[in-house]
Amino acid sequence: MAVAVEMVLVGTREQHDALDADMGEALMERGGPPPGLVVHLARPTEGGFVFLDVWRTEAQARQFLDEVLLPTIGRAGLGSPTPTITPVWGMAGL
Repeated sequence: MAVAVEMVLVGTREQHDALDADMGEALMERGGPPPGLVVHLARPTEGGFVFLDVWRTEAQARQFLDEVLLPTIGRAGLGSPTPTITPVWGMAGL
């Protein structure tokens, strides 16, 4: 079952952009987008930003969180956010 993963981070636009660049490098080292990722969104909030990803399975999401995303966020000095993982009941593409 598909899942949505949401994380709220406190930081600046510059920190987001630096994290985005680091993630791009990490993905290139791994051969491209991670298996199971359907869509990735980032949006600003007051004082930070939110990541919202949709994954084909929770196992794929958790593997990427543990091996790549959370360590990269930590190295960027953006703390240790707690991801919220919820089932996706429906999704439509553009």
